[in-house]
Amino acid sequence: MKIKIGEADFLEQLLKLETVEFVGVARILGILLVIEDENKEKNPRSFELVLKDMLSKYATLSRRQRKNLMKIICAATKEDDK
Repeated sequence: MKIKIGEADFLEQLLKLETVEFVGVARILGILLVIEDENKEKNPRSFELVLKDMLSKYATLSRRQRKNLMKIICAATKEDDK
């Protein structure tokens, strides 16, 4: 099966992921999910900011890196379908 690696395909697959899997993909991409404020309190970042950063990071990946990441995501979504 041919894996599509476009940004629209990436977004479509991200939306199919469970929360834990989504967080895992964010960690693979090196996206910060929690930020510290001036009082050293840790606060979660908004979903919109995390998703925006994930899409930006995905755009910078090489073709091979995109394909490998999409293999992981597609495998996770197939397991959810079963």
